[in-house]
Amino acid sequence: VTNTVYFRINSNQGVDQIVTLESDLKAQLLHYLGLTEIKAGNYNRAVELLDSAITLAPKDPDLFAHRALALNRSGAPELARADLEKAFGLSGNHANTFANQAGIMLSMGNPAEAETAINQAIKNNNKVAAFYAERGALHAAQSNFVLARIDYDSALLLDPNDQELWFNRGLVNEDRKSTRLNSSH
Repeated sequence: VTNTVYFRINSNQGVDQIVTLESDLKAQLLHYLGLTEIKAGNYNRAVELLDSAITLAPKDPDLFAHRALALNRSGAPELARADLEKAFGLSGNHANTFANQAGIMLSMGNPAEAETAINQAIKNNNKVAAFYAERGALHAAQSNFVLARIDYDSALLLDPNDQELWFNRGLVNEDRKSTRLNSSH
């Protein structure tokens, strides 16, 4: 008898789940579809799919962290924060939860808490380019172009083929150059 085996790779821990075709794949498929909808910008649909996945797998912190991301982007930061608390309750060192919390804190106008959360995400998992990019964007928004450049450099070391990272680093370099020119006049 042959069987197909799927490995779920969690950015925090490597392979954290092994599933076969005989396993119940519904929650994992709904999770994947929810992530796809987030990427496409269909946040309300993503919330619906992740709601269904959570019903099937209520102890998976990834589901709550990703639903928080969709909720925040759909304009419901208070609901997103509740999901983050649930994800933290399930896994206190969940790097994605810290990263999502940073986005929520920033959208609520609290850059200091956002920076604390993204720093914690990087501390828990320093191998995710998106975490450095998020912190770089936070530094750039605060006109700290030196730290923004360092974070984009770190992100590019992890993901040198990401065109958006190169573009954003270029913007930081331009802003840094403009700031230097304006301060010398």
